[in-house]
Amino acid sequence: MKMKINNISRLVVTRDGFIAAWVQILLPFHRLRPMETKLGVELIKLREDLGKSGMTQDAIKSALLSRHARETICNTLNVSLFSFKTMLSALRKVGFIKDDDVNPRFMPRLAPGEKQFRLLYHFDIKDNGEADEHDEG
Repeated sequence: MKMKINNISRLVVTRDGFIAAWVQILLPFHRLRPMETKLGVELIKLREDLGKSGMTQDAIKSALLSRHARETICNTLNVSLFSFKTMLSALRKVGFIKDDDVNPRFMPRLAPGEKQFRLLYHFDIKDNGEADEHDEG
């Protein structure tokens, strides 16, 4: 079956803007609140920065939620440690954080130095009333 492209949109963003847009695009899969989404963005940015430093995966997992990282993120988001822990619980509940690391499902697969990222949505359009695994009602 030949696929017809119905719509193409271009977004010009910074690295941080890309990560924020990425997490927002994935909203139907995690359904996080706005502040939880911002925490997810900060964790992805930190995860990428730690990965670029040449650390082992175990060291990255330890550093990602370390005391220093928590304090830095709390300051960036202007939230208390209690609020941070509450939001982190929400991220764990939806699977955004898995085994004290960002779930690879929510990490953009962008090669180092890559300047473009193409994303293709595939919508299975069903008649009203038909349920799907992503439907809540």
